[in-house]
Amino acid sequence: MSGKKPFIVSDTEALNELDCSDPLKFQNRILRIRKFDDTIINILNAEIPTQSFINKGIVDPKDKCQQFKQELRDYYESRESAIKKCIDYAKNEVEKLKQNSDTPLYLIKEKNFNLRLFQQELDIDHIDKARTIKAVDERCRVYE
Repeated sequence: MSGKKPFIVSDTEALNELDCSDPLKFQNRILRIRKFDDTIINILNAEIPTQSFINKGIVDPKDKCQQFKQELRDYYESRESAIKKCIDYAKNEVEKLKQNSDTPLYLIKEKNFNLRLFQQELDIDHIDKARTIKAVDERCRVYE
């Protein structure tokens, strides 16, 4: 972003390391990735100035808000993409097992459970995303 310090230091390594074949590892990684959502208010307080700083001309909040929103969009797109990759992986696993008539029912149920888990994680991610974007919109609304 043209020499500007990024607000979001995303854990892209953790996104790349999402292991779709092991749901427990997947959940642990996702929890680590979602720690960012818990710190959004702190980041907003540190990076988007209050009215008193604006009056002094220290920073331009409009530019900071635009940059922050763009970084959030990119960040959540990459998170959603990683989770959808695991959903596709789980769907393929279920389909492979269903094609083989000798597959024990418990294996199919296990893979279906994993698929539902990934889908639930995507739903949780949508909730986190909405909550975060709402917080940013409320903070930046004044400057737009």
